Amino acid sequence: MEDGRVITSAGVSAGIDMALALVARLTDEPTARMVQLAIEYDPHPPFGGIDWDQVNRDIYEPMLGPTVQQQLAVLLGVNLAAGQPQGHEHLGAGLRLLIELAGAP
Repeated sequence: MEDGRVITSAGVSAGIDMALALVARLTDEPTARMVQLAIEYDPHPPFGGIDWDQVNRDIYEPMLGPTVQQQLAVLLGVNLAAGQPQGHEHLGAGLRLLIELAGAP
């Protein structure tokens, strides 16, 4: 997730992906590829990559929405039942979008 000068990721492989992208940005792609080789990073998810164009969001959202909403509430210290605090102007655009999609106040 990139929002202005802030770049974030979550999870181990996402963090490695972000780090490699930063290496490429700060140096060049061949250097990033050398780093990838040096750390022997060759991910192969057991079920392949996700083709987001093929994901049925009508099925996916009801399963994931409540979980994402609860995790965001914990992360942000939001009491969803009380609807507090409201206003997330200080957060990055990506996180604000996640909050909106999850239905948090």
